[in-house]
Amino acid sequence: MPDELGIQCDDFLRPAREHVLALRDKSVGTELVHDLLDYAIATSKADAGCIYLFIAATSRLRQIVSRNIPPELAAIELSLGEGVAGAAAANRTTQCIDHYPTHPLAREPFLSEGLQAVIAAPLLRDDRVLGVLTVTSYSAAFSVKSRRLIELIADHIAAAMAAAGDSMADLLRQR
Repeated sequence: MPDELGIQCDDFLRPAREHVLALRDKSVGTELVHDLLDYAIATSKADAGCIYLFIAATSRLRQIVSRNIPPELAAIELSLGEGVAGAAAANRTTQCIDHYPTHPLAREPFLSEGLQAVIAAPLLRDDRVLGVLTVTSYSAAFSVKSRRLIELIADHIAAAMAAAGDSMADLLRQR
């Protein structure tokens, strides 16, 4: 049944749901996180994207998976409330920025990269922030439908991350 935006959620996310159900093998969880990031970028027509992991010991967000993100940006850690991803984590709500250069959350070095639009969706599980999914565009704002799709995909990424458990820490060590 389509939701209020006409998105056929069951059909759209069936492959992701099948993966989440198969998460008894922890390595499937980390593989699924990569696949879902690629899916988020493709379905939202984004130019790039990343997944931040929330490190509770430092209260910081660190990128663990990214696509088309320059290395100098991938290395940046964010505090809760800092930037678009930090605001999504701190507020536990999706941030959708249609014109990044003029938005109060815009900051260097992201401005210098020419970002135009950003969606950052918190990854939540059992009322805990696990991280943030972000997708970015260098040319256009995202549609309301894209925002909803990113929120749906973020729910599946959170489930995969929770199921992967310690395997997420392994992703950090590989970076």
